Amino acid sequence: CVHPDGRFEYFPPPAQVPLQASFPHMAVDAEDRIWVGTLDGLIMRDAQGGWRRYGRESGLPPGLVWPYLAADGTLWLAAEGQLFRVDGERIVAAHTLAGSGHITTMLADRHGALWIGTENRGVARIGAHGLEWLSPGEVLPRGRIVSLLEDAEGSVWIGANGGLFRLRETLFTGYTRRDGLASDYV
Repeated sequence: CVHPDGRFEYFPPPAQVPLQASFPHMAVDAEDRIWVGTLDGLIMRDAQGGWRRYGRESGLPPGLVWPYLAADGTLWLAAEGQLFRVDGERIVAAHTLAGSGHITTMLADRHGALWIGTENRGVARIGAHGLEWLSPGEVLPRGRIVSLLEDAEGSVWIGANGGLFRLRETLFTGYTRRDGLASDYV
């Protein structure tokens, strides 16, 4: 921890907490709990300095789990193809993204939709119209979605290994083969 006065403080984890296998996502919730993603489940350090592991016994799948704190204070957990929500002391299954593979980043936008970036399946949005996919090869390049950000105008920016992309409301709609046309040439 780097305190506001510049003082550095190290908190060593107990032996049974796999911080050496941590994943670069962590979140601090309203209760000052620090949630850290690892390659072997999730760990949490409470405000009193106690550590707790969350894994299969908490309903999480084996392997990588990482936290995302939304602007409204909701703590989301991303695991292989699944999203969970922390509700007090409970972990609740919220969404399954069949076939999504490794989830790399998340964003809860101002309308309450969840945007999910993946390793190689593109970007998914869970919102008013259900689950929608922006697959690689249409607009996005193939490969990893690294970051998602909503700007002051409501545009969603997608950082990917193939560049930076902006999604925004527009007055035009394009129709292609994916919308049911026989060809993209019309």
